[in-house]
Amino acid sequence: MEILKRKVLLGGLIGIVIIAIIFIIFLYRPILLKNKETDKEINTLRKKIKENEEMAKDISRLREQVIALENQQRDFMSKVIPRNEMLAVVRQLVNLSEGYNLAFTEIKPPGLDTVIQVDNPDSPLKPVPFLLTIQGRYLDIARYLESLLEFPYFLRTPEVEIISRDDIRPLVEVRVLINIYVSSLVVKTSS
Repeated sequence: MEILKRKVLLGGLIGIVIIAIIFIIFLYRPILLKNKETDKEINTLRKKIKENEEMAKDISRLREQVIALENQQRDFMSKVIPRNEMLAVVRQLVNLSEGYNLAFTEIKPPGLDTVIQVDNPDSPLKPVPFLLTIQGRYLDIARYLESLLEFPYFLRTPEVEIISRDDIRPLVEVRVLINIYVSSLVVKTSS
């Protein structure tokens, strides 16, 4: 009887162990797998959150860059001459020379083909060349040309030719090719 009790007890223990193993395999293991998947998803989402936070930091930096670039573009375009004010700017160049005791003997405007060029958004700036012939003392002309660096609009002087003539000594004659950058896409804002 004792052996029978031990066999029943041993059978019961084996049954409980088998039930526990079945419980773990069929009921608890899926819960563990789900927890692992949830942990993986949580880690993935944390990584995405960190990436999004980094992107958010970059977005504020990129916004600042966009604002800075827009300001630079606005400053740049404020120095471009509207096409309809081209001759007024040439008058400003002539008026600027009065402070340097210079005389303009000739102003050659650009050719008609240059003037009638059409602007487009891909190349909104067009250089319009004016050939200026100036008479004056060498240092006065040099100071005048240097003052063009402070001119409120974009100018470029690709050619400067100094001519010494006996009939105007001690003065010299200088031919200056000045490119004035104009655009009909620029609208002058009232200051």
